[in-house]
Amino acid sequence: MRSGSSPRRADAVAIAPADLAASIPDRTVRHRLGREEVIRHALVAAFALVLYLFILLPMGKMLWRSLLDNSGHWVGLANYVRYFSTPAIAASITNSLSVSAVSMVITVVLAFGYAYALARTWMPAKGLFRVVAMLPIFAPSLVQGFAFIYVFGNNGIFTRLTDINVGIYGAKGIIFAEVFYCFPHALLILVAALSATDARLYDAAKTLGASPFKTFVTVTLPGVKYGLVGACFVVFTTVITDFGIPKVIGGKFSVMATEIYNQVSGQQNFTMGATVSVVLLVPALVAFFVDRLIQRRNYSLVTASSRPLQPVPNRLVDWGMLAYCAAIAGVIAGIYLVILVSSLVHRWPYNFGLTLKH
Repeated sequence: MRSGSSPRRADAVAIAPADLAASIPDRTVRHRLGREEVIRHALVAAFALVLYLFILLPMGKMLWRSLLDNSGHWVGLANYVRYFSTPAIAASITNSLSVSAVSMVITVVLAFGYAYALARTWMPAKGLFRVVAMLPIFAPSLVQGFAFIYVFGNNGIFTRLTDINVGIYGAKGIIFAEVFYCFPHALLILVAALSATDARLYDAAKTLGASPFKTFVTVTLPGVKYGLVGACFVVFTTVITDFGIPKVIGGKFSVMATEIYNQVSGQQNFTMGATVSVVLLVPALVAFFVDRLIQRRNYSLVTASSRPLQPVPNRLVDWGMLAYCAAIAGVIAGIYLVILVSSLVHRWPYNFGLTLKH
């Protein structure tokens, strides 16, 4: 009996290490997957906590405060009724919408021409023009506002040299400065849209004998329609929620962003400030969600079989676009040159002696 059982124990001892070795990778994989699962859940929880603390909670408190009076008593929608029934305050809505709409149209039109030059022509110095066009995106809107005052204000360098006062304070100044500030935002979207167009559509138009203008109307514009709409919503949202430029050069022209500041800081009316903030969120959120929807539809149109369009040299178009981009880039560079110089002189624009004391 003992001699018969010995081989079986030897076989068992021989099989056990093989089974153990085979099970080690499985345990390692399960351990790694379990650890990755824990890390993923931890990151999601951390993101949800940050989202709650810094976005949902403040917005919820703001919405709740808009339903109370200054004593903390529930008043429901009374603050909203008072807001819309006060002409001086309610005017900030129409002012914000009008300024945002005009700025949006001008910005997108200017940026489309600039983006077309970068993506569809053989214009020289594209890299330089791209860098210059991005300058406004690296500075807050307050800087753009002060720069326009230094150039076009009552004592600005342009006003003093030409004796022409363009009246920068008010709606006109806000629009000019917002176009300057939002230009790179629209440009980035439009360059991407123009660069992603399928070249096969242009080949088909050429085969059918379409003129350049008809090709532009029937192929180029429909091909970038989602990019155009996305750029419009991005610019509109940026302008309507901006505070720096309207505060610096808006003068007596009230918009919703500055009205919030006036209610909270000037009048200590926190409930009305919260009310205006909630009203301001409505067009901004609508523009944001519509833009997200459009971007998803735009991504769905991009296929693996699409062939990128290669620009074709055209001396007239290339040099025309060069002049166009040089004019816009010159304005951008000039504005930032004024900012740089004004920080290095004693007192702009009266004493241009250089100094580093600032």
